[in-house]
Amino acid sequence: MKNPRFTIITVCYNAEKYIEETIRSVLNQKYSDYEYIIKDGKSSDGTLDLVHSLLDPNENICIVSSKDDGIFDAMNEAVSLARGEYVYFLNAGDSFCDSDVLQNVDLYIRQNPKVEIAYGNIILLDNTCRRMRIYGEICSKKIYAVSGDCICHQAMFARRELFDEKRFDLHYRACADREWQFHFIKKKKIFGCMKFTVAIFRVEGFCTSHMAEYEEETLQCVEKNYDRYIVLGYKVIARMKESRILRQVLRLCGRLLFHKPV
Repeated sequence: MKNPRFTIITVCYNAEKYIEETIRSVLNQKYSDYEYIIKDGKSSDGTLDLVHSLLDPNENICIVSSKDDGIFDAMNEAVSLARGEYVYFLNAGDSFCDSDVLQNVDLYIRQNPKVEIAYGNIILLDNTCRRMRIYGEICSKKIYAVSGDCICHQAMFARRELFDEKRFDLHYRACADREWQFHFIKKKKIFGCMKFTVAIFRVEGFCTSHMAEYEEETLQCVEKNYDRYIVLGYKVIARMKESRILRQVLRLCGRLLFHKPV
């Protein structure tokens, strides 16, 4: 049986509030050469009932419900089942921005066959506004790590073989996807900037409620993967953020460079 072009993975736990929106954004894709894996962490609400009402398991749809040790453990478990050429994580609460996304990504990859990790822009959605997060060419360069930021996994399509080489390191509860990405930037894997919007990302969840742990792990990720000059640059900016005024200035600069209203 021919392996699909894409594996789309949704991990969820007690996500009945948002899971239907996520699933429908996948089913509405015009491009159909994909498999879809739902990894549920033994939800106690109506998540699984809703999933089964929308999806019928078959050779290209896999629904798994089992205990796991958090989001990155669930993502590792799901990727072990993946057959697609490229893997993409669209977790509960996230959705494709329109029905053309997979079609556009496939075209980009055909035009850029050496790309190992393709990434686009995302729309950030919170309780007050929607704004586009723009990931330019610099976002896949090691110098960008001085900001402590990275390309979020909702923006990236990665070759499945990269997950055979390295899974998410469960030592990091908040930043395992960041550490995974930094590792492959350090190894000079080929990143491709697609310059179009991929997904809508709902800004809530673990990292927004564990900021101290998030900052501590980000420093660990930078120290593990980059030279002392990048680490020093990151520490300088982190120190600047301790000042309320400088933090606001940095935030404004980031908004001007990497955000725009939608």
